[in-house]
Amino acid sequence: MSAPVVGVVQGGRRPWVGRTYAHLVVPTAQLNEELRTALDDAMRSLGLHPVDTDAEASMFARRWGDGTGPALLLTVLGWYPLLVTVGPESGAPARLRRAKERLVDTVLARNGRPVPDRDLDRVMSACRERWAGAVAARHRIEEQRIWLESRRCSTCGTLSSYGVLHCRRCSRRFSPADDADRDQRGRAAEEVVGAAAHELEQLASGAGLFPDWPVRHD
Repeated sequence: MSAPVVGVVQGGRRPWVGRTYAHLVVPTAQLNEELRTALDDAMRSLGLHPVDTDAEASMFARRWGDGTGPALLLTVLGWYPLLVTVGPESGAPARLRRAKERLVDTVLARNGRPVPDRDLDRVMSACRERWAGAVAARHRIEEQRIWLESRRCSTCGTLSSYGVLHCRRCSRRFSPADDADRDQRGRAAEEVVGAAAHELEQLASGAGLFPDWPVRHD
């Protein structure tokens, strides 16, 4: 999946420029189901419902409307943490502007933070870098998964399941030295995976974007 950080231009102008928009960061990796549900519930309380809720598209954007005209649009600008811009489509009534404020309040209640215009380019650039860091961390996890699930035969080199006693290819019974090698590889893999998982958590939390965010509740 490619990074969703965008520099979309529509009709010669950036879609987040206007009096009725808001930019927000949320301490989560992406526009996940839990967050979508919270936003959908907030919008339903105002008589608005999700529009165009294709599963893949919903990771990048979401629209809410009543089926009679313009909708409230949320567009994903970055991941790790989630960066979005939200505002009513052109010609929207005051009702949608009020709905935007309700959506902002819902995000703030989930430890989100507004991003001023002056900080948007910086935060978008940071999200690009953080996305690249997240991709690298996930790659390290996938690389080490083999040593958490498998063991290698020192005679034929075949991989077998981690806990088996005999090689699945040559049927040789694994020796204590083989077990020690397996355990050593497993411990090393656990350390790498743990460090990468922690990095992913930090990137998703938004730590480092702003000195006073995310808010800690220790």
